[in-house]
Amino acid sequence: MNLLAAVKPLSNQKGMKSCNLYNTSPAEPETSHNHPFCANRKLRNFPHFSYPPATPRQWITHMDTTNSTFSRFTIVNDKESYSVCDQLELLIEARNGYDEPKTYGGDLFRSKIFTQNGSFIAGSGTDGEVLDLGNGSYSAFFTLKWAGTIRINVTLVVPSEAVFELQNLKETLQPRENYLGKFSKKIGGKDVAEEVRCGHVPVDRLTSICNLSNPYVGLTWYCQKPNSSLLSCADWTAFKTLEWQFNKRIEDEGYSRRSSVVHRRAAPIVGHPNHVTVNGESGDFINEQVDRLPVCGQQHDRLQVIPWVAGFYRNKLWFPPTCKANHFTKDEVQKCLANKKIYFYGDSTIRQVYSKLAKTLIGAKYREAHWIAPVGIFVSEYDIHLNYSFHNIPIRNFQWYKLATLRFITNELDRIGSNETVVVVICLWSHFQPLYRSFYKQRIKSITDAARRLLNRNPTAVVMFKGGNTQNPYGPRAQYLNEHYARDNEEALRRILKSYPKIHFLDAWDMSKGQLALADTHPPEPHASNLIDQILTIACPRSV
Repeated sequence: MNLLAAVKPLSNQKGMKSCNLYNTSPAEPETSHNHPFCANRKLRNFPHFSYPPATPRQWITHMDTTNSTFSRFTIVNDKESYSVCDQLELLIEARNGYDEPKTYGGDLFRSKIFTQNGSFIAGSGTDGEVLDLGNGSYSAFFTLKWAGTIRINVTLVVPSEAVFELQNLKETLQPRENYLGKFSKKIGGKDVAEEVRCGHVPVDRLTSICNLSNPYVGLTWYCQKPNSSLLSCADWTAFKTLEWQFNKRIEDEGYSRRSSVVHRRAAPIVGHPNHVTVNGESGDFINEQVDRLPVCGQQHDRLQVIPWVAGFYRNKLWFPPTCKANHFTKDEVQKCLANKKIYFYGDSTIRQVYSKLAKTLIGAKYREAHWIAPVGIFVSEYDIHLNYSFHNIPIRNFQWYKLATLRFITNELDRIGSNETVVVVICLWSHFQPLYRSFYKQRIKSITDAARRLLNRNPTAVVMFKGGNTQNPYGPRAQYLNEHYARDNEEALRRILKSYPKIHFLDAWDMSKGQLALADTHPPEPHASNLIDQILTIACPRSV
């Protein structure tokens, strides 16, 4: 079946609503909850975290799609000047390549405010998300957290037509990644080996299949059964991604005809005015209210499923909206982690944090090893064990990986003893982006259940999850790695973690939304340093 032909544009009838499911109504004016940064304000209630898909209408060429050159934003009820803690509201208008207003939603916009003035640098994302009003218009809300000239940036990250295509690919065109599996063993001193196709869905229903799934660790996995009678399903020893298959299936199904909209680079849109003036001395900010926040790890609500208030950067420090993070010198880091085992589990975005912490502890002695292999350091003077381990399948890398060298996070958590003094930091999202959402959820659920078992047998253990990061992939990679997929995983992660109140959460998504640097899977400094401050504050709230 030609899946592209089955996607029929709808007529562009006036008043016709797109099939948005969540963010199609304005935010409620306020809740009964106090604003964490502004004592005289209440929190605004924002809808569901995830952007809803919208069915594109009258989409024939790329000119019909949302265009960053013609899309624009304006300030609602613009004033000559503002005060710290005032609310800033934007109205964003999506327009196509003909400079015509769009009449349906589904575009993914990212917006931030920032100041870059000599010695003072600050940045913040939106409170909540940019709200899709369902008619081609969007609202964005900010709390003004510092004084000075504040500039506004709005970026079209993924056009609605690309969101639609990406969602269609994810739901109907699996597997998105194809793997080779190696089955091998020694017989009479000789190696017997065979390579077959593998994946998270059965790769060929006409051949015999090895079901290698392991529900306990959250893995669904199948391989073709080896042809050799000398090899059985129990002889699976290695796997790798098939590089040549990475884009071939999409091209075979005809999706390349519309690939230009998916491959497009994120781009800023124009706004007039594009800045506001906030009264006060340059650099004045809501310091007093920040000091009143509970210390990170001690707050009642550790996780914002719906991120009502954005944190902010001030110079190189990040200020979360729910808690106050301490900041640590090298001596304080050593004292905090003394006599502890610290485990980092997950993808390269948490290895980035592990590497930064390892360099802090041992300096020039630290050497980067292969990013998949388990690594660790030991600081004998303080009895600090620092370890990192990758999350196992899926691995989006085109080389062979032996199963014996990889570990599932669930099993690793089960091995931690009841008397160990441990800190566990977990993050996995990037390699799961193109796969079924259920594949990601079953892994997270398995890990969180293991974390609960750990906390039950070892109440002094500290467990935390780090969220994902914003990103700007473009070109063919955007078919697999994009902010729409990353956000979908982020929403699933937050919903699952909400049921585990003893697990802490590091909101890296909010941090990367507010950074002045361009969005990146691996954000530059001071991202990792500020995550380390939060980790240490949670692990050692009274150490400094």
